Amino acid sequence: MERTNIINKIIKEKGYETYLEIGLGDGANFNNVQLLDKIGVDPNPPKTITSGMTKEQESDVFFEWYIQECEHDLSAKRDLIFIDGLHLSEQCEKDIVNAWKCLNSGGTILIHDCMPWEEIIASRQRKTVAWTGDVYKCVVGLIETYGSKLKMKFYPERAGLFSIEKGKTRLIVKPGFTKDISYQEFDQTWKSVIKSL
Repeated sequence: MERTNIINKIIKEKGYETYLEIGLGDGANFNNVQLLDKIGVDPNPPKTITSGMTKEQESDVFFEWYIQECEHDLSAKRDLIFIDGLHLSEQCEKDIVNAWKCLNSGGTILIHDCMPWEEIIASRQRKTVAWTGDVYKCVVGLIETYGSKLKMKFYPERAGLFSIEKGKTRLIVKPGFTKDISYQEFDQTWKSVIKSL
């Protein structure tokens, strides 16, 4: 799987040791991430998981507990957090804000499904097998709000992978950055901007 290869390449290049995945799908990506210290979160985790630890919870519930863990024990924080949960912009934004609080300095958040290739898969209601939802609105908002303050990168993959890296400055990613734009505006203006990062 292309996204798994990208994740493992980032882990190797940056020397990461800890991993968190929000939204496990069929479990194939999580199983093939090449780290021992990994946590997967999903309200319905697949029975195919063969490594790491899983939490059978919605991400909001998990983060309510895990943020407190990270505040009390800095070693609980993660180096790489992959967000591939509910593909709605408001949930993606919550996951990003919460993940930021659990991310080590120098760590990376990876956001999947940020590059829908046609309008039907970018709808807020799932109508097709492949579905990105409107996650792209979060990525556009991140660029507009934090573009000069965060190291950002786009990784070409079928549904797109977008990363933000936590530097040494005490930047706080706050709710409210999502930009409510149409798919047409995204397609005509923002796709090329994101792909250039």
